[in-house]
Amino acid sequence: MEQTLNSHPRRRARPAMLRLLRGARLLVRMARDPSYRFPPKTKMLVVLSLVYLVSPVDLIPDFLPVIGFVDDLALLTATAAVLAGHARDYAQRRNIEF
Repeated sequence: MEQTLNSHPRRRARPAMLRLLRGARLLVRMARDPSYRFPPKTKMLVVLSLVYLVSPVDLIPDFLPVIGFVDDLALLTATAAVLAGHARDYAQRRNIEF
């Protein structure tokens, strides 16, 4: 099996990690910007997501191998998607590369 340099998992992971870091920096910038306010529903989603993740009560108990973290992963994915949408809008309005 021939493998190209670009198909190595570490080479593919690096751009994804850089995008994740840029997104995190943009969210921090948004939070510090006095002219921008996150919508109340988004704030509530983030707070409830964090509470659910640290809560010992889960829809699927975490002690079950693999499947126990599916509900946590789904919640994190949904919250990240909502925040990414706000970040894209913010970046477009401010002419920031995202």
